Amino acid sequence: KERNINNQEELTKLLEEYEKDVVKINRGQVLSGKVMELNYEGVLINLGGKSEGLIPKSEMRYIEEEKLNNLKVGDELIVMVLKTGFSRGSDVTPIYSYDKALVREGWDILEKAQNANAPVEGIILGSNKGGAMIDIKGVQGFIPSSQLMSFFVPDENVEDSSVEIDVTGRKNLERNVNSKISVKVLEVDQTRNRAILSERALMQELKDKAKTKVMTDLVEGQIVKAKIIGLSSFGAFVDINGADGLIHISELSWNKLNSPSEVVEVGQELDVYILNLDRENKRIALSIKRLTPGPWDEINKNMPVGTKVKAVVTRIVEFGVFARINDMGVEGLIHISELSDIPDINPADIVKVDEELEVTVVSLDPERRRLGLSLKNDPLSKKEPAAEAEEPAAEAEEPA
Repeated sequence: KERNINNQEELTKLLEEYEKDVVKINRGQVLSGKVMELNYEGVLINLGGKSEGLIPKSEMRYIEEEKLNNLKVGDELIVMVLKTGFSRGSDVTPIYSYDKALVREGWDILEKAQNANAPVEGIILGSNKGGAMIDIKGVQGFIPSSQLMSFFVPDENVEDSSVEIDVTGRKNLERNVNSKISVKVLEVDQTRNRAILSERALMQELKDKAKTKVMTDLVEGQIVKAKIIGLSSFGAFVDINGADGLIHISELSWNKLNSPSEVVEVGQELDVYILNLDRENKRIALSIKRLTPGPWDEINKNMPVGTKVKAVVTRIVEFGVFARINDMGVEGLIHISELSDIPDINPADIVKVDEELEVTVVSLDPERRRLGLSLKNDPLSKKEPAAEAEEPAAEAEEPA
């Protein structure tokens, strides 16, 4: 009995000494360890003391190929404890996971990025109709199509420039699988395994910073180089040294346009005129037409009184008709007295809106931007009355 008691005491002491050399680990812990051996089963790793365990190959799927090929004894890896492998009186090999540690790190990165309003980098995994899936340190996140900038372009047929459609997005995403992309974190919820990301938010933030810097150097009335980066139904978006601006459709040409694509195209580089700088709201209003002479500047030379031109009726009012001369980009008035020789006639009985007419220029006032037109056949030829042709006999000699 004494011998058995002594043996039991010695065994307890040995176990206690062994436990001193073993790092206390718990299931789910994320720890750093050193590579001890690489074999067909995976990687043997030591977390300190006698805490050696195995990372099976099935738990190393997320490790980069280059990192795996260059892995050697002594290198450090972050792992998660799946099985401790230690219980009193037994000796089982602990099992660790590189993948699950990476995922835990990924969630930490996402949460810290959201709190710090900082960007993160991910790798494109693929796409569906709703957007793109990306990998961030083992965490699969999602970028809605409306939050993608690199693969989706503005729709010219919508009035709101923030609305976008997938033109070549799916094909571009398929070609760029495994490519890196930088995004901002919109929502992260580890318990629901949900991470929503946005490239648009990051690009907008970078644009705002660039715009703030560029706007400090710009002044109204300045002429600068710009590049057309997008078209919408209401104008053209341009890039000025990283800052975006808008050329409203009314500032693209002196003539009336149905679409910006009639005068500009995406990728085109051109000079633009700084029309307005709204530094508070970070908006840059630009113009192209202000770089060319306006129609009123040379109207006396191009369309003097007596010129016959084509005009399109735009409005009908009680006192006459407004008609636009598209070749010149100006609008003039056909007064009711110049519509017909018939008195008290209704203008709507003579012409219709959008009807093209041949009219004659009868008056010009470029300073006040007034243009008088006439629909009469020969409005400028007026016969002089006989009383003005020769003096009356009563005035030839004094009465008796």
